[in-house]
Amino acid sequence: MIDVSDPTVPGEVGAYDTPGYSEGIFVIGGYAYVADGSAGLRVIDVSDPTAPIEVGDIATPGYARDISIAGSHAYLAGDGLRVIDISEIQPYRLK
Repeated sequence: MIDVSDPTVPGEVGAYDTPGYSEGIFVIGGYAYVADGSAGLRVIDVSDPTAPIEVGDIATPGYARDISIAGSHAYLAGDGLRVIDISEIQPYRLK
């Protein structure tokens, strides 16, 4: 996590090491949804940027390269397109 409140002096405030290679990220509602290469989809609670914590994951076949979120679905691109229902791993439905 990088604090850019003063863009002339950005600084790291927190980090989370995922098991794969983070290829794409979508942040919404205090959560970072990470397309994590061979490790699939990771969901990181970033509501406290100094202490991010993983709260969910979904193993996916192939390699996860990019992600977008709409409603309660994640659209994960990689070896094809995967549409994943994330309603069970988020505390509330995103609007």
